[in-house]
Amino acid sequence: MTVLFRLNNSSYQDSIAKTNQIQSDSQKSKELSEKISQCVSKINQMSYNELIIVMEQHSIGGIQSATNYILEGKQILRTKRSQY
Repeated sequence: MTVLFRLNNSSYQDSIAKTNQIQSDSQKSKELSEKISQCVSKINQMSYNELIIVMEQHSIGGIQSATNYILEGKQILRTKRSQY
């Protein structure tokens, strides 16, 4: 009987862990979907010059930099390295 309880308890804990992971993944997916919707809405309202800045931001700092500019208007400036 003890062995059966341990197996059932272990299966139960595995099920709980998997359920929690699914809920976490679902929440992350929902947050990402909302962020994408916000970005698309803002991109549709941008001027040509602002879209050029988005492309520059992407080339400087990748998708996070571009997303920060789209959603918050924050720019990362390109700096030159010293030749010394």
